[in-house]
Amino acid sequence: MPVLQPVGFQRVAKPDGWITPAVLLESGNRWFAASWDWRDRYLDASLGRLFLFRDVLPRVIVRGPLSIAETNAGETDANFVRRVLERTAARLPTVLNRFDELCAESTTEFESSALPDKAARKFARQFFRFLGPELTLEKWHELAGHRAR
Repeated sequence: MPVLQPVGFQRVAKPDGWITPAVLLESGNRWFAASWDWRDRYLDASLGRLFLFRDVLPRVIVRGPLSIAETNAGETDANFVRRVLERTAARLPTVLNRFDELCAESTTEFESSALPDKAARKFARQFFRFLGPELTLEKWHELAGHRAR
């Protein structure tokens, strides 16, 4: 996203054999991730902190104050992606200005018993069981080693 370049975001290389978002950018331990699933026509993007996540292969996810997850229901893929990313870009200045405050609120484990249905409570418990520690750029480079592409 061009709107992220002026505030210092740069693409981060991903190591082979890891499950990562298709696009991963970082600036001052603020991470932006985005992926497009062309089969399901599903776009997701997040701005937040980078976390390890236990999976079948090593995996990282971004959790934070800005998260978009939408499925294209009928417009051309190019128009859909452009529209969603433009809407996301419009929210970025506000989120970036209050990033630390908003990130602290959004990355804390919430009380799953407060969720309305049993399936949601179960999902929340499982999610937090698999969520690993937060990663800095330095730790990411250490884990990635020379395998980054």
